[in-house]
Amino acid sequence: MACVYGIHCQAGYYYAIDTVRAYEISRGSRPKVKQGKAKNRNDFIVIASQRELKALEEADIDADFAEMANDEEQRLNQCFT
Repeated sequence: MACVYGIHCQAGYYYAIDTVRAYEISRGSRPKVKQGKAKNRNDFIVIASQRELKALEEADIDADFAEMANDEEQRLNQCFT
C-alpha cells in the first residue's frame, strides 16, 4: 500500500503527520520532565511555543526597524526632530 500526502507510513500503520510530530515532541520532552526541568509535558510545550512566538514577534520588529533604517525619508525626519 502506498503512502499518501499528509500520512506517515511505518510498519503497515498510517499516522497523520501532526500526530507523529506531537508524539516526537512528547517523547522529547519526557526526559526533561523527569529531570525536573519542566513541570509537565503540557507546560513544557506551552512555554516552548510561547518562547517561539515571542522570538518571531521580536524578529518582525527587528525587521521593521531595519527597514526604517534604510528609509531615506525616515532618516531625514530624524535629523530635523
